[in-house]
Amino acid sequence: AIPHCIIAYNAGVWGYDDWIPTIKAMKENLPVSTPFIVTSYTIQEAEDDADVIRDIFLDKESENNVDNQESYEEISLVKAMEEQFLIWGPTLNPFGSRKLREMVSSPGSRPYFENGAWQVWLVGKQHQ
Repeated sequence: AIPHCIIAYNAGVWGYDDWIPTIKAMKENLPVSTPFIVTSYTIQEAEDDADVIRDIFLDKESENNVDNQESYEEISLVKAMEEQFLIWGPTLNPFGSRKLREMVSSPGSRPYFENGAWQVWLVGKQHQ
């Protein structure tokens, strides 16, 4: 059976390398274009998840260096890729929990909410 959509709740894609082969497999092996919804506790985490997913779509190793300068060609490639595969980027999830999640390890006083942010990518074969 082919899924209509794939959802990864609070997946922490940025923090678990196990996601890389999984997302690559979905991207390369699903026979049809399928929405891949990723939720996160915070918008910052969603942006980190997007960086990893973006690198997977660009077939490059994830680089966590914020000082990394991208060339005009790289920026153009990213924009073209996002136009084709990104339905919407990291944004606050209007359907996420409103109950504050107590986190011992949260950076600063950043509030965490179950499924607080989300984004949607298309994985699988694209229609020509």
